Amino acid sequence: MSCGLGQRAGEELGKNGADRRLPRNLWSGFAIDKPLPPFHSLSLRSERSGKPCTPAFGIRSPQGEGTPLHSNQRNAEVALKTIEVRTSQREQWIPLTAQVQAAVAEAGLRNGACLVYVPHTTAAVTINENADPDVGRDLLMGLAKIVPRNWPFEHGEGNSDAHLKSSLVGCSVLVPVENGRLQLGTWQGIFFGEFDGPRRRQCWIQFLQGVHDNG
Repeated sequence: MSCGLGQRAGEELGKNGADRRLPRNLWSGFAIDKPLPPFHSLSLRSERSGKPCTPAFGIRSPQGEGTPLHSNQRNAEVALKTIEVRTSQREQWIPLTAQVQAAVAEAGLRNGACLVYVPHTTAAVTINENADPDVGRDLLMGLAKIVPRNWPFEHGEGNSDAHLKSSLVGCSVLVPVENGRLQLGTWQGIFFGEFDGPRRRQCWIQFLQGVHDNG
């Protein structure tokens, strides 16, 4: 089964000008030849205990292990967290690591994973170096080289470069959680990417509780 993008890779982005064609091999290799196994059939084992475990979306509910916590169930833990993000420039990176770690602590998540999702089409989220701010500036410069703002886009709002950058960087990251802490590398941090600011944005956090199979 192909993703279908390769068939259109060589088509014109607009009606005029050969310079507006994409290379025909741009999407080469992006195909799925075999169906993926159902999620519930994946075999997972805890790295700490070696015991089989089952991923569960949401967090532990009063009904028992493996049951997602629904919004109408009162619990001290939070099933979905929203972070408000205000940007001050058209393009910038906003550090999110501290806010995400605080959300993990508030949810009471001990072991599992944390999904960080951006519900916008001209913004993104990524994991990259958190020590040297020059890395963030280099990333923005590199994206500007890949997607120039002055391309003859068809979209009338004048922010098509931001839409492309959003797709290139991505709208979500998944971070492991162990003993209540985000398992990031020494130099890694989570960053919100703004490509069409300044704006008021949101970032959603979903917690995935790792549930051990006691059988």
